[in-house]
Amino acid sequence: MLAEGRLAASTEQRGMRQSSGSGIRTLFLVLIGVAVYVQFQNTPTSNKDLPAVPSPTAAVEVAEKGTVGQDAWNRFREVAQRGDQARHAGQNEEAERLYSEALTHASWHPVWNNRAWLRCLRDDYKGALMDAQMAIDGCKNDPEALKNYHHTKATALRGLGRTPE
Repeated sequence: MLAEGRLAASTEQRGMRQSSGSGIRTLFLVLIGVAVYVQFQNTPTSNKDLPAVPSPTAAVEVAEKGTVGQDAWNRFREVAQRGDQARHAGQNEEAERLYSEALTHASWHPVWNNRAWLRCLRDDYKGALMDAQMAIDGCKNDPEALKNYHHTKATALRGLGRTPE
């Protein structure tokens, strides 16, 4: 008799759990439905209804020029990408020339570091050291990049015979 009471009680508890679970599931589905409905209500019907989002690259800091506009940034990116392609193709002199040209339009730390490595490859350690320092100065908020750029700087220093630094 006691076992039958336990069995009945456990069956009731399971039934309550199932019903409360389905209630939570229903509530969840209703909330998703409301979210989808609200999303459709707030979706613009054309691009002219979209808010203007400022480009994160609209103003790029350049030490000599202050800030540069979107056109200069676009030109910078185009030339820097051609530099990357030349570097990957093993055309190091052309890549260095393209990186130098890109840096006349805007400044971005990965390009400084890429040019520093190319300069290390041709034993221009003084130029590489200056470029590595520009890369380090340009990315104070990116610890992973800083680690790579300090490695580039250390390589340039070693090439100059200044390993204790």
